[in-house]
Amino acid sequence: MKIFIKLLPLLFLPVFVSSQSLQKLDSLHNALTNAANGSIRMEIYQELHWFYQEVNRDSAIFYCDKALPIAKQLKLRLNEADILDGKGYMFMHLGNYPKSLETFLLALKIAEDPSSERNIYKHYRYSISETPRTFRLKVLSSIHHDMGHLYGRTGNTNKQILHYRETESISESIRDTRQLALVNMNLGWAYSTLDKIDSAIYFVQKSLLFWSRLPFEQRKYEGLSLNELGDYYQRQGKSDLAMDALIKSVMVNKEQNNLAFLGDSYISLGNLYKTINKTDSGLLYARKGLETFNSVGLPAGITNAYSLLSSLYDVQNKTDSAFAYSKLATLLKDSLNIVEQKNLQAFQNVGFDEQLRLEELEKEKIQTQNKIRTYAMLAGLGVFLIVGLILYRNNRQKQKANKVLETTLANLKSTQSQLIQSEKMASLGELTAGIAHEIQNPLNFVNNFSDVNQELLVEMKEEMDKGNLADASAIANDVIANEEKINHHGKRAGDIVKGMLQHSRNSSGIKEPTDINALCDEYLRLSYHGLRAKDKSFNATMITEYDKSIGTINIIPQDIGRVILNLINNAFYAAPLPPARGFSDPAYKHEPTVWIKTSKIPLAGSRAERREGTEFGGALISVRDNGPGIPQKILDKIFQPFFTTKPTGQGTGLGLSLSYDIVKAHGGELKVETKEGEGSEFIITLLV
Repeated sequence: MKIFIKLLPLLFLPVFVSSQSLQKLDSLHNALTNAANGSIRMEIYQELHWFYQEVNRDSAIFYCDKALPIAKQLKLRLNEADILDGKGYMFMHLGNYPKSLETFLLALKIAEDPSSERNIYKHYRYSISETPRTFRLKVLSSIHHDMGHLYGRTGNTNKQILHYRETESISESIRDTRQLALVNMNLGWAYSTLDKIDSAIYFVQKSLLFWSRLPFEQRKYEGLSLNELGDYYQRQGKSDLAMDALIKSVMVNKEQNNLAFLGDSYISLGNLYKTINKTDSGLLYARKGLETFNSVGLPAGITNAYSLLSSLYDVQNKTDSAFAYSKLATLLKDSLNIVEQKNLQAFQNVGFDEQLRLEELEKEKIQTQNKIRTYAMLAGLGVFLIVGLILYRNNRQKQKANKVLETTLANLKSTQSQLIQSEKMASLGELTAGIAHEIQNPLNFVNNFSDVNQELLVEMKEEMDKGNLADASAIANDVIANEEKINHHGKRAGDIVKGMLQHSRNSSGIKEPTDINALCDEYLRLSYHGLRAKDKSFNATMITEYDKSIGTINIIPQDIGRVILNLINNAFYAAPLPPARGFSDPAYKHEPTVWIKTSKIPLAGSRAERREGTEFGGALISVRDNGPGIPQKILDKIFQPFFTTKPTGQGTGLGLSLSYDIVKAHGGELKVETKEGEGSEFIITLLV
């Protein structure tokens, strides 16, 4: 009787839900007919895609393909990434893993680029008050989340959890409750595949807590969380708890019209009834699962239903029926295995081809750089030869003016020392505003997490007063996690202050292992915020490409930091100046952009023999802008002391000269590549 009372609401729910879903579908098609512009049509196509996601996945892809050209035509890059994410998710569920990976990689490339925030269209799923950055981070977290599903499907649990953790980190930073509900649910799934059932239950219960805080229309996958919880309880032998969770999952999946996961709930109930020796009830839900999977068109689900029916009939000693369903399950499973193997092989090929392409590009880049270096060396030798001849011819004349030159040289050294100190102080002044802005970010995090902890501690006290120690413990874990973040961002603020002090004081002259990527990133942000503090109208796009394999290299960080800062400041000065070719085209719109890139230099030849056992020869740092470039007639003068192209009062002419000397003192090289009308690139070579 108790079980009957629990199941009674399930008998009356389908008619209501079906009518409600049809009404929503008719409403969407009517809205599509009356759509006033492309943006609205794109949004409706996405709504139709979400409607069919767990009902008919071929239809869901169809509507993605309708929405995608509109997003491209309107140059809505972030919306394009959102649509590609949904399409990749459908390909994954249809078993087309290589196509899914290709689609996710395209979406990820767009969403990782901050410039995609410039032109967006927010559909109803996102709050109008959200900033473009928050909107981009929501799309980015969704892509990482779905890529976690894909790696889980293809047997790479480590990458699966890695992507889920990235999703969790982004979602916590923007307080995205819905995404936190989803990712905790799927973290439970990942840990269940590792047979860590207690951890799996913890994460699923955490997801249910997040679901409870959301409105009905955003709780589409709450039924899946309940279904997973029921399965985990069943694996622990807790049949009553499993029954409660699975019955709730059926009701919620019906309310949300989630047919694909409704079929899973039916199969889970059938398996539970088989476990407790109620085979008639098990057959009822196995047939319901088969019927649901047939309506959605999910071969994997149909196979599971056949297998369950076969095992239930076998328990009832109905061997003919058991054999018939077993045969159907085997045939379908074999065909699916063939397709699955092909898809997995293709999936691996996609990843392998991508790796080969990147390696080939890297080889071509190194070959080009070697040619440029060779030509530069030959040109340098030619220049030195000419200079030597000139010096030899003028030697006697200079001997007559030695005494005058000695006096002049002493005066110049004194003036140069004063100008060098002035250059350092000017550099420090430019950094001050940037540091003030940069240090505000970790302080904001500290303040925000402190406020959240205060609220959580109040909740924990209330739960403890009620005697809910489990909930209080969960809240305490959240408080501990937040305290770790407060500690992290506090240390971050300390590192920024430490960096400022290092920049301001004289160099110790002692080399120490330094993270080149972190050094470049630090000075890039400080330079940008410093310029923004001086000129609110200043804006530029920053693109970074860091080689994570570099690790650390022995340098004097204060000195190399000054070089990097000077090059970045020059790039930000040049980038807003439009190239001459822009003025001939009325449609041309110049977008100031600065690139900073690091890469590893491999050892070769005799150096490799001396450093046997390592392939690391040093690092390259490149700073590039898309400004007007450097005219060829002054290119040979830019590293000379006191030479500057800036207006009077805006430059001392010592920045590049000092930078050149610092790099040379490190045994490295500073060179420039430029093309008038297309920008300039300064390259620092640091050898180990």
